[in-house]
Amino acid sequence: NPVAMVLSAAMLCDYLADKRHNPALAKAGALIRAGVDGYLAGGNALPGDLGGKAATGAITEGIIAAMEAEPA
Repeated sequence: NPVAMVLSAAMLCDYLADKRHNPALAKAGALIRAGVDGYLAGGNALPGDLGGKAATGAITEGIIAAMEAEPA
């Protein structure tokens, strides 16, 4: 489940941002979530757990591309 794995990284960033009072980590968590949201909203190929057949690598590349498309 690549989407859940990526979202767990966002949750870790959020946790560490709160624990260490680090706004850069909070921003990283938000960027990761925005990348996942952008990928899923873009009508891209879905992973098996969401009814699609996309491979983990393709999903990861799509999420990264969506993150790179986010405004700075």
